[in-house]
Amino acid sequence: MQHVHVKLYLADYAAVTPDSKLTTVGAGISIVGTPATFTVFGILDWAWGGVGQHHTVEMELVDEDGHLFEFPLPDGSEGSVKVSHTQPLVAAPGVEPGTRIQSPLAMPLNGLPLKAGSRYEVRITIDGETDPEWYVGFSTRS
Repeated sequence: MQHVHVKLYLADYAAVTPDSKLTTVGAGISIVGTPATFTVFGILDWAWGGVGQHHTVEMELVDEDGHLFEFPLPDGSEGSVKVSHTQPLVAAPGVEPGTRIQSPLAMPLNGLPLKAGSRYEVRITIDGETDPEWYVGFSTRS
């Protein structure tokens, strides 16, 4: 997908403010404890051509084999980390046509029962397309 660039990171904490500013604390981590609590954050940098269109952004957590990470829930069913959100890309008032639009994202993940001494990856898909450059990998402490 040529009209968007994505860069993801991990932090102890990150949030997007109501005025679309990204706030982070403890950014740039690549190893987490278990159970794991961290935030996936990043910037989606859109070409002007994407303004006014609806875009679907999906995020999923996969294990070292590339399979969707699943874990048992208290009711006995299986849970996973896979979210999807569709919204229009809107330019702020006063932004000149042709300007790239930055769209921040932050997804907190709390208390995940990840396996110690393992590798995981968070992957982003946009409008059904993905790119390995849009992934962020991390390890768990042994």
